[in-house]
Amino acid sequence: MTVINVLTSGFFSTNRHRALSGTDGQNGSATSRTAPPIYPEEDVPSTARPDPAAPRPCSTWAAGTVDGWDGHVRPVLAHRLLAPESNELRILVCHAQNRVLLPLVEEARISLIELIPDLLRKEIELDYFREQARSDHRVRNGLPAAPLAELEIGDLARAARLLVLPTDQQNRLRTLNKARNHLSHLQPLSQEKLVAVTEALTTDWVADDES
Repeated sequence: MTVINVLTSGFFSTNRHRALSGTDGQNGSATSRTAPPIYPEEDVPSTARPDPAAPRPCSTWAAGTVDGWDGHVRPVLAHRLLAPESNELRILVCHAQNRVLLPLVEEARISLIELIPDLLRKEIELDYFREQARSDHRVRNGLPAAPLAELEIGDLARAARLLVLPTDQQNRLRTLNKARNHLSHLQPLSQEKLVAVTEALTTDWVADDES
């Protein structure tokens, strides 16, 4: 062993002894630094979980109504949406259906209005069609018939008998009208109604062959 190896070996051995004994190596006095306390694994304090002595809401956590975060038990607000009677869920579904379906219903209304002059039955004038399409509000208040471009999907359904539309096309018009009324009153459409609306929105307006 060389002299350097001997010196370095003695240096590291001495410092290892100081670290383990907690002395400064000169007068045997304890150093100012103390070793960190050693906790049993189950007693280690943690800021990521509640106090071990606090009651643990196992049943509510299992149900998904609460969650632990940053040492606190917090309610899971989204859990209320899972309840069948949840009013929040109904409103959210309505808003989602409104954003997707109402613009499509409006496009279907516009496309039908563009065809109205060519879909009128024989001897039916456009002004008469507009008059028959007047809403209950306009009738009650003595208001004149709305211009053709302003007729709502419900107005068109009201006067659909004056158009050369086959039965399936008139049913399509009624389906779109009912869907719009439901969505306007925040009533979500069921799966069955969604399927019917989807079929109505993916069908073109076709005139009936009038003899």
